Amino acid sequence: MYNYIVKLEIANDKKREEFDLRTIKLEIQKAIDKYHALKTVRNKKSLTFSVEQKILEIKIESPVQLDVPSKALAKFTRLLLELSPALAGTINNGRVFQSVQTSIPPSDIDRISSCDTLKKIIDLFCGELQTNANMELQRKIKALLFNVEEVVD
Repeated sequence: MYNYIVKLEIANDKKREEFDLRTIKLEIQKAIDKYHALKTVRNKKSLTFSVEQKILEIKIESPVQLDVPSKALAKFTRLLLELSPALAGTINNGRVFQSVQTSIPPSDIDRISSCDTLKKIIDLFCGELQTNANMELQRKIKALLFNVEEVVD
């Protein structure tokens, strides 16, 4: 089994500040229960959740490796929209949620292939998005690869 943790927030910037995800906790559980009861989902995943005011954290257990774990939540999101009319008012450009973080448990690190690791490194160093966090990560990787003891700022 492959495990993922996906943190989601409301995609609509204005509604994100107003909407408290904890108010739909019951609907989230019902949507997960409905998802688990579906017979039509291929490679059915097991979902569990925790919720804060602005963040919905979904833990996904999948029988297959997922390239984009947040995409596996599309059917769950449709079920949640059916159960929570209030959530429908937060839709922005056809999206309810946006992924703010996707991670795997530390125990699964050995399952990450060398090719996937290399793709991430290439994206990090050659991608268009150069944030301060990305540049700091680049420095740490360079220090590790070139055996630099301490990176001086």
